[in-house]
Amino acid sequence: MLGKRKNIAETDKRKKLENIAMLDLTDYTPQALRNIKSISNVAMLVVADGGDDYIEALSEIEIKNVAFKLSIPCDKELCTVNGSIFLTNETAKKDAIYIINGLAIIYDLSEDMNIGIITNGTVIVQKGSNPNIIRTNGEVVVEDFDLSKLKFMENKMYIDANFVKECETGTVAVADNKIYIDDTVTADMLREKEIKFISGNKIICRKELWGYVQAHAHIGNKIAEYEEESIKKNRKKK
Repeated sequence: MLGKRKNIAETDKRKKLENIAMLDLTDYTPQALRNIKSISNVAMLVVADGGDDYIEALSEIEIKNVAFKLSIPCDKELCTVNGSIFLTNETAKKDAIYIINGLAIIYDLSEDMNIGIITNGTVIVQKGSNPNIIRTNGEVVVEDFDLSKLKFMENKMYIDANFVKECETGTVAVADNKIYIDDTVTADMLREKEIKFISGNKIICRKELWGYVQAHAHIGNKIAEYEEESIKKNRKKK
């Protein structure tokens, strides 16, 4: 009997899926699901709100240590974004669910677009836009920004006195990683131009600017003080 049980275990070639940030099973057929033995240690598991065969096959999988499970209708498109994205009526897909690992800026988006948002990062929503925020591990900010005055860098942004001088009043400076403000910029210069900041990670500047930055910024992580040599080094890498 023991030998027979061992042989059964050895012939079970089904997969064990583990230690995955996001596991999307929405495109799996019932037969493909039956090839999975277990799922464990998954931050987010996405499954389809499928038919009886799909649900039965899914129920046969041993599932444990899943932080968040999302079931979506079969007619919903799932869009995964790693980085930054701007979602408007022109760029968003109607009825889609967006999983965003980074910074999302949502504006000029009508309610009938019916998009859902799951994010691990910062979401900036212009007042009047109404996405369905399903889940967020980060910050959702609703502001009345004039996004026609937005200055955006996908990774890092470096701000000096010349940058500030060229900005329109009310400029919104956005980076999905870090913003560096160097020592040629003063708080009075920022006040004069009414500059706002959005950083998905950090804003790095002199302590003298921290008061202004805290009052006029949304920051995914923190404000940090830089060393002059450090910012020079980062500029060279730009």
